[in-house]
Order: sequence, then C-alpha cells, then structure tokens
Amino acid sequence: TLYDITKEIAYLPLTSLDRLNGKTAIDGVFARLGKGSGSLTYQALLVFVPTVAACTPYVAAISLAAGGFFVWSIWAASKKIEPAVLSSEVF
Repeated sequence: TLYDITKEIAYLPLTSLDRLNGKTAIDGVFARLGKGSGSLTYQALLVFVPTVAACTPYVAAISLAAGGFFVWSIWAASKKIEPAVLSSEVF
C-alpha cells in the first residue's frame, strides 16, 4: 500500500540502529494504536448517531481529514528526507 511504501522511504536516512528502533515503534505500537483508535471512533459515533448508515457522512469527513493529513505529512517529511538522500548521507 501507499502507507507501507512511504513508511519505508522515511527510514532511508536513518542509521541501522535508528531504523530498527523506528520500525519497532511504528510497526509494534503505533500501527495497533491506529487500528484501535479507528474502532473506538466508530463506536463513539454509534453512541451519538442511531444507525451505521447515519454515521456514513461523519466517517467520510474523518477519512477525508485523515487522508489530507497523510498527504500533508508526506509532503513535510519529503522536505527533510530529500536533502539527506541527495547528499548521499543515506548509505
């Protein structure tokens, strides 16, 4: 997926030890936290909105906001990663 590719690219300028620690934190903790928070958000919406069908506009708005944040974060990260890659600090 696009997320996995960009996540791996973000590790390029790191040393081997930093890459290992970063992958452990991201894959082990934050991936599970993200899945759990998505489930919790849906359950919270169902408390305030009576049906799943009625939750659809809210889920769409949250998804679009998350997608926009994802695109912005990739753009911001590329500003930091690109100089390191171009100056051969990666390897």
